[in-house]
Amino acid sequence: MVESQLSRFVNPPHESASARFGISRKQRREDERAAAVAWLKAKRDAIGLTALAKMLGVDAANLGKMIEGKRKSSKALLAKIAAVRL
Repeated sequence: MVESQLSRFVNPPHESASARFGISRKQRREDERAAAVAWLKAKRDAIGLTALAKMLGVDAANLGKMIEGKRKSSKALLAKIAAVRL
């Protein structure tokens, strides 16, 4: 009985880690996208846009537009970036 009461305080129901620390899901996604774009810009400067696009398996023109903020990044592209960054 005591353990179940204690667990409610340690892990309150319906409260995510983001909510406890004041970070919304939208803000977290924006932070992830900003970090991905920063990484892409650094890699583009190091190896070039064409080589980067080939490494990610995406079209170079669309990747360039996404890096420059003219096109939104897709979840699929963000997943590819996350896989390559590891």
